[in-house]
Amino acid sequence: MPTEHHLFMDPLETDEYTLEIDFMHAWDKSLSEDYKVRVVLPEGATNIRLELPFQAHNGATISLDKYFGTLDFYGRPMLVINKPNAVHDICNGLMRVKYNFAQNSMLIEPVQLFFMILCIFVAIIIFYTVEFDLEKKKTKK
Repeated sequence: MPTEHHLFMDPLETDEYTLEIDFMHAWDKSLSEDYKVRVVLPEGATNIRLELPFQAHNGATISLDKYFGTLDFYGRPMLVINKPNAVHDICNGLMRVKYNFAQNSMLIEPVQLFFMILCIFVAIIIFYTVEFDLEKKKTKK
């Protein structure tokens, strides 16, 4: 989902972000037997804090996993919130995820990709310049 209306930066601390989204969407205001929310944060996010609109001890399980997408070497942190028997009128409200993210950590993926492509080119150059013969060369007598 686009984050332009949901992601906010703390003006006092430039590396702290807050993601505010509705915990349950009001599509049909029904009971969900097994409601699961996954929030995938950017690679390099640290100090992750979660604020839920309901009491977390009411059967909800919260876990922190890793999500591996395209070009993810270390994995992105992913919050998984599983709420059994979720009712829209009780669980409705804003869910806040606060985390720290340094802007210079966005350079990690392009630099790793550059060095990976460079290593492939160097390996190709070495392969074509060095002769790898599996046969013994015949000598003239």
